[in-house]
Amino acid sequence: MLLVWGTRAYGRVDGFERQFAVTQFFHVWFLPVIPLGSTWVTEDLGDRTNGHAIRLSGKSLAAAYLRTWGLLGGALAATIGVVSGALVPAAIGAAVAGAGAATFRWRS
Repeated sequence: MLLVWGTRAYGRVDGFERQFAVTQFFHVWFLPVIPLGSTWVTEDLGDRTNGHAIRLSGKSLAAAYLRTWGLLGGALAATIGVVSGALVPAAIGAAVAGAGAATFRWRS
């Protein structure tokens, strides 16, 4: 079995002109697991960025987890709820997935 892991930036929030905040995470299979620190990016050059460290951004942290784990878990819970006919898991799953989708408005 192939295990993909490393570090990657997730949770892009608070965009202003071409600057924004992101949080660096240790990831497994491109799903953020452990936050390592936040950065205010001043220049995005495609394959690399320039910026400076900031204190851990709670908004970026929430966005990173909700955009990945929230969408994935919410969709899974909603599907299980619909298939089994259980209304509560379906409603909770839909709410969590909706919260994850809503975080994309935090980008700017």
